[in-house]
Amino acid sequence: MAANGLRSKRYYFCYALAAAAYLIAVVIMVGWITRAPQFAALGAGSLVMRFNTALCITLTSSAVFALALKKRLAMLLSLLSGLIGIFTLLEYASGWDLGLDYWLVIPQTAIDKGYPIRMGPNTAFCIVLLNAAILLYCLFKKPWTKLLQLVLVTLVLCLSLAALFGYVLDIQIIYNWAGYPGMGAQSAFCFMLLSLSLSILFYYRHFKFYSRHGMVQTMAILVTGFLFFILLWQNFLDDAAEQLRRKIAADTRLIAKEIEVSLHDSFWATRRFFSRLDHHVFNNEAISEDAGNYLKDMPTLAAIAWGKEAMFQHGPMDDLSKPDLLHLIGLCQKGLKTQGMTVTVVEHAAGGGVPYLCFDHTKGPPGWMFYNLQRIVSGAVKRADSNLTGVEVHYGPLALFIQINEGSPAFIHRWAHTDLLQLDFLTEPLVFKLWPSPGYVAENRPWLPIITILLGLVITALLALVNLLRNKVAMDNTQLKTSITDKSRRLLEVESRYQRIYDNSPDLYLFVDCTCRVMECNQTFMRTMGVIRKKNLLGQSVFEVLNIKNTMLEKNIMNRIAATGVINNLELDLVNQFDSTSRMMLKVSPFMGTDNQTIGYLFSFRDISNIKALQEELASKKYSENLFQENKAIYDLILDETTDGWWDINLETKECILSSKLLRSLGYERDHYTPTLDFFRDNAFPDDFKLLESNLKKHIVSKGKYPLHQEVRYRHRNGKAVWILCRGQGIVDPDGRIRRVVGTHIDITPLKFTQEKLSLKNLELDLIYKTTRTILVTDTIQDAFKFCAATISQAIRFAVGMVYYVNDDSLHVESVWHQTVTGEEACSASLKSLKLSKKEGIVGQVYQGRKAIWLSATSADPFSLEQAHCSHFKFSGALAFPLIVADEIYAVFEFLSDESHAAPIEDLDMIDLLASQMSLAVERKMAYSQLQHLALHDELTKLPNRRACMDMLELAISRATRNKSEVGLMFLDLDDFKEVNDTYGHHLGDQLLVEVSQCFKQSIRGHDYLARLAGDEFLLIVTDFSSYSALSLLAKRLIESIPHPLVIDGIEVNVSVSIGIAVYPFAAKTAEALLQKADAALYKVKSEGKNSFYFSNPG
Repeated sequence: MAANGLRSKRYYFCYALAAAAYLIAVVIMVGWITRAPQFAALGAGSLVMRFNTALCITLTSSAVFALALKKRLAMLLSLLSGLIGIFTLLEYASGWDLGLDYWLVIPQTAIDKGYPIRMGPNTAFCIVLLNAAILLYCLFKKPWTKLLQLVLVTLVLCLSLAALFGYVLDIQIIYNWAGYPGMGAQSAFCFMLLSLSLSILFYYRHFKFYSRHGMVQTMAILVTGFLFFILLWQNFLDDAAEQLRRKIAADTRLIAKEIEVSLHDSFWATRRFFSRLDHHVFNNEAISEDAGNYLKDMPTLAAIAWGKEAMFQHGPMDDLSKPDLLHLIGLCQKGLKTQGMTVTVVEHAAGGGVPYLCFDHTKGPPGWMFYNLQRIVSGAVKRADSNLTGVEVHYGPLALFIQINEGSPAFIHRWAHTDLLQLDFLTEPLVFKLWPSPGYVAENRPWLPIITILLGLVITALLALVNLLRNKVAMDNTQLKTSITDKSRRLLEVESRYQRIYDNSPDLYLFVDCTCRVMECNQTFMRTMGVIRKKNLLGQSVFEVLNIKNTMLEKNIMNRIAATGVINNLELDLVNQFDSTSRMMLKVSPFMGTDNQTIGYLFSFRDISNIKALQEELASKKYSENLFQENKAIYDLILDETTDGWWDINLETKECILSSKLLRSLGYERDHYTPTLDFFRDNAFPDDFKLLESNLKKHIVSKGKYPLHQEVRYRHRNGKAVWILCRGQGIVDPDGRIRRVVGTHIDITPLKFTQEKLSLKNLELDLIYKTTRTILVTDTIQDAFKFCAATISQAIRFAVGMVYYVNDDSLHVESVWHQTVTGEEACSASLKSLKLSKKEGIVGQVYQGRKAIWLSATSADPFSLEQAHCSHFKFSGALAFPLIVADEIYAVFEFLSDESHAAPIEDLDMIDLLASQMSLAVERKMAYSQLQHLALHDELTKLPNRRACMDMLELAISRATRNKSEVGLMFLDLDDFKEVNDTYGHHLGDQLLVEVSQCFKQSIRGHDYLARLAGDEFLLIVTDFSSYSALSLLAKRLIESIPHPLVIDGIEVNVSVSIGIAVYPFAAKTAEALLQKADAALYKVKSEGKNSFYFSNPG
């Protein structure tokens, strides 16, 4: 039984009960270990839970918990607890002391007296039963164990409840067995909790078994019987023990009586001796003679002393010196005074601690008599001739007599009887403790309790077995009754079914007796012959009923029946009551009785009127089939001539027909290959087959409306790929289902190759268009080359693309493009540092050969330099081609492929064409750039002209408007330039303009825009300045930049510059207006002395 089943929530209550018992036992164990026994008792006088009991309950509760987790652990804990209980029962049964009572607990005298530490036999019995039930649950799966384990825990439940009721009603016999230690109230409560927990658990686990087999009654019999006979056995044991105790008490009284008689004899003998001392005067010789006679007649008399000189005599068995006697006389004077003498019991240490009964004569002449109490008591015991072999007699703290038999302390504690003997001449009573021997107890133990318990257990088991057998018989009878009912119902159903088959059979059945008189017929016969009532046919001749007019046929039938009793396949015509004739096939067979004798015949007629029609229809179908085969052959021939094959698949029978031409197109011959449905799966590419299978399902679900038209790649027998155009159509049956699909097979491999070549050509044209357009529309050739490298790499699936520029003696990488990988930044930076000579690597070969090259990894170290600078790729091939501009190599493109970006190049002519077109685009780009530069720049000073300057000013104002910033415009005009130009000519004037423009360029910032407006006029656009002071400083630098004098071709000239400044948006809002404001400020400077600057509307 799986442990996981015990983790259900419905078992939580079981575990809660076990947890409560566990907690109670742990608390009591702690009380024993810490010497606080009050934890183990409910109150004064109540029985305690013993330490071993608490330990066993703890182990058993833990076993219950472990049932849901680890069954082996539960078995181990249960076995350990059960062994403790078994050994304890063995101790009680055998009288042995195995030491189980002192585990982990060191008993003390106070604890031993108030709290006995051995668990009671009924407690050990309950522990054994509980753990036996757990072990049965874990080890056995038999039906009887399911009953037994519930019986055991229920018995424990009843015993614990009975013990609790015994405490409530103060009936000790219920919880205290025959004088042994009883079951404590806490123990009974814990047993009740554990038994309830296990009862509920077992009931839940085996509910179906208990209810199906009626185990509740059997369990009730077992539990009730066991409980009754256990209590009865306990009562008998208690009665037997009580009778034995009464015998022990009687023997005790007998011994006490003998001791009392002996002591009184000693008392009266002493009085007589002292009386003689009082009434007669003797000399020492006479007294000594009299004392000798006393000592001789009384063995218990130890010594006699008299006179003031303490003359004395001692008995033959006593060796007392005079000092000993004087010491004893001193002790005697402290005793009880009665009848003229003092009586006391003294112990003489010198005499081995022997107790003496001392009599001191206090009236008259002094005299003393000493009796040995040990001899008095031992003599009395011997005279009593008792069966009690263990005797202890005490007088106060003095042990007068001790006789110990072989009984253990537990045995003595159980059977010892204590009594008191009070004598009037003694100050304290004599205490008697007597007990029998174990053998005596065993001999006097009655057999009735044992016979009662054994007989009771047998009777209970027999009653339970009888009840179990009765339930089984009842259940078997119920099952048998149900089975008979089911079989009867099935037989009736079979009979009804066969009756319906018989009545509704297509054949006509007629039963006749041996004289050919009708006995029975079916409904089909009646309907065919037009008979309304069956009784009209019964008893008639079969030939009259069949209305056979042909006497020869009638005789033939009679003769064949008489000869063999059998007729097979006799054709005849039957005419019914409506004069309708039917052609029938007659079969006659004998009908046998139970004695295997023929009692009649069965006439079976089958209507064969339509056989001719069926034969004609069959012939027609044969003709149609032949015609179909001819048409099919023609159809196959047409398909083979118009296609590369055809196929026909039956979806229900899984039959597949493939044409010979289809098989040949894939390298197979019909004689050597048997096609199946797996042909398509085995020969088509997996991805294409999945799509084909999906389309076929859609075609079938849509009942042929979804088109089955697909290009499929097949693997030729020689390993090459073959492109097939597959077309199919499902044939819809009258019920609307498609059970058959036919289709054609056309080889389109050449068409695919043509499409591939066309695709490559389109790729070539697209690359040429994209690269040349990129070169023409990009601002710089460097950016254009970077975009071209990316475009070519992505189109032809390269991993890395690089552009090398030509220096005087080397080739260096200007730009790098690569696929996105981890560490791409490091790869790019490393490749950009690559610098090769004009003869090194694949790039050097291209530079030297001036044509494209493709090298694969099989070449001898073709791109080791590039691989060393980029470890993130594993290069497998390299392509490089030059760009030749004006008959000079302008740049070299290199592309590298790796395993994940393979780019096999088969046609280098396409690459050469691409390179030539890119070279032409570069030449056009450079020519266009030169023309554009000439249109926007001054030819003399190489500065931007008025047009370019005004465009830049518009752009600067637009940006300032968006950014809410300022733009400064400086209008510069050379002073005295006209005189220099007129004096030294235009050639010197032109050189002067060039020199002055260079001075201006050296004085401005890199992003300031300087342009020549016209003649000796210049414009400077200033952005990104902090204040007017910055503009003033810049104007001063410009004025001071012109040297004085300025030497040109050995001629010294003196020129200066005047500057007008206007600031957007303060001076003007538009470019033209700003220029006018700057011009006006320049005019202001000119009018006031030149060689200075002036702000228009300064802020």
